[in-house]
This record gives sequence, C-alpha cells and structure tokens, in this order.
Amino acid sequence: MFILFWALATSASAQAPHPILKNFFAQQQGEGVYLQWTIDAGQTCNDIIIERAGNSKSFEKIGFIAGVCGSPDQEMVYRYTDTIPLKNQQNHYRLELGSQGYSESVSVKTIITGSEGYHVVKNPARNNLSIYFEDKGYKTLQIFDLNGNQQLIRDFSGQEFSEPLHDFSPGLYIFRVETENRNLISGKFVITK
Repeated sequence: MFILFWALATSASAQAPHPILKNFFAQQQGEGVYLQWTIDAGQTCNDIIIERAGNSKSFEKIGFIAGVCGSPDQEMVYRYTDTIPLKNQQNHYRLELGSQGYSESVSVKTIITGSEGYHVVKNPARNNLSIYFEDKGYKTLQIFDLNGNQQLIRDFSGQEFSEPLHDFSPGLYIFRVETENRNLISGKFVITK
C-alpha cells in the first residue's frame, strides 16, 4: 500500500525556546519531521539530546549530538530529522541542552492518508468521527446510511473533518467527499455505542 504523510500544521516553532536558543522549529518533510535550531553566539553547552513525545506527552530520547555545542563567537545551526515520527497524532519535540536544561517543545501533527487519499481515525467510531484527507482545499462531505438515505452534509476546508456522532445510530455508514477540483472520494465507517 502506498502511504503519504501530510502535516496538518506545516511547521511549528517555540516562542521563547530557551535562553541560549535563537530559534527552534519542526516541520513535516516527506515521511519524516525536520528539526532545526540555532544556538546564539557566545552560548555553549555539552551534548544535545533530542526527545519526542506523542499525545501522552511522555518524552523519550530519539537522538543525540555529542560534544560541545554552540560557539563563543558565532551562531551555530543544528539539524535533525526524525525518520519515524509517530503517525496520526501530534509529535512534540524538545531539546536537552546539557546542563542548560530543556527547551520549550514544538509540535507537528502527522497523518497517514493512504492510497485512497483519506484516513478514518478510530474506526469503529463512538462519540466523534474524524477523517483526515490528503487534499487541503475546500470540500463537501456527505454521510449516507446503508439504505442510501443522506444523514449529513457539511462543507469544510483543510485536511481534517470532525463531527460529533450523538445523533447517529450504531451501524455502518458510507461517506462521500467532493473536492473543489470535483474529485470524488468515498469510504465507510462503523459507529458503535
């Protein structure tokens, strides 16, 4: 199966990342997440540990840069690519800058759309339906029951559709999406209570 990764937020950066950092940002690139940070001139530390957390915010070490970091007389730019980010959720990243402590975290949400151009999150669904789409533009989504009766129609833009399911009965449903380019995408999902 061909898998495409897309970021709902193309990049994120920390507002005040750390006293020795000039900037720190993350963005989706292909199947990975690219991180870049700059240590201000005149600032140094020993070793850099790159950590990642998922929705649980429990950080784990995913990378290490050994040795003295930074420089007494110039800014130093560092880059790291997370080649296996957590899928279908926020990826939170932070840096441990030796004895200088931790940076603020930056986040990027990655999703898998698959070869169909969509991904239904938590299928079967219970309280809420969430579908991620490859196409970022304007769309119209319709939901039908198995008898062909339209149960919902919604216009939305972006890559994520979300709808509470409290008005739906348990069962199998079909969705159909028409993009602004007149492309049709369809799929199915199950609702349980």
